[in-house]
Amino acid sequence: MGFARVCRHSEIDWFGDWQKNNDVEDAIRNQCDTWLFKKYNRDLGGDEKKPFFDKIEWLRKRILLKGNNTTKARMIADSWFPKVEELAKKYFYAKFLSGNVKIFKVPENRHQHKEPYMKFGDLTGIKMWHDKSKIPDNGKGTDGGKTSPNDQMALYNAVKSMRYPTTGKALSWDDTCKKIGEMQQLGQIKYSSNIFEKNGTWLGATYQKLKKKFEN
Repeated sequence: MGFARVCRHSEIDWFGDWQKNNDVEDAIRNQCDTWLFKKYNRDLGGDEKKPFFDKIEWLRKRILLKGNNTTKARMIADSWFPKVEELAKKYFYAKFLSGNVKIFKVPENRHQHKEPYMKFGDLTGIKMWHDKSKIPDNGKGTDGGKTSPNDQMALYNAVKSMRYPTTGKALSWDDTCKKIGEMQQLGQIKYSSNIFEKNGTWLGATYQKLKKKFEN
């Protein structure tokens, strides 16, 4: 928030990039003058971006009504104001501070920007493979491997206090995993693997194994 305000005060242009609208707090979103939308949907935009979707629909309807909903009118509507949900990868909408919207073609990069559908092997001709037998399956949880019993107990108690507190609101498994990962980075928790890279599913399975170990 402080960075956004400094940029505005100093007349510095800054760019933010995120997927779900509410991933960034509203105080920062409200600092934005221009919004750029690639292929997007109402669920990700939420109520705040509903007027943008409604405006595109309104512009399309104007063209269709004026053209009596003919095939030609539909082609013009799809060309001038395509649905945001069906926008081609090489185009994006810009919504300006005035409320006006305009469609632009994505400029060519001087470097190759990898899209999700692109495969490394196809792009480079370099084939890669992995010996999956050497990769531990952490998704099912673990009792700690080389972690000492005392450190396992410390992990168990820390998770229990966050998931099942005697007072206050319990954290979700994902939030608990994040907090435990931060504690590990600060040296408050010792464990044989990097908890910060795990998720709530892994932590829940690990907790259940530790619970059987220490409560039985």
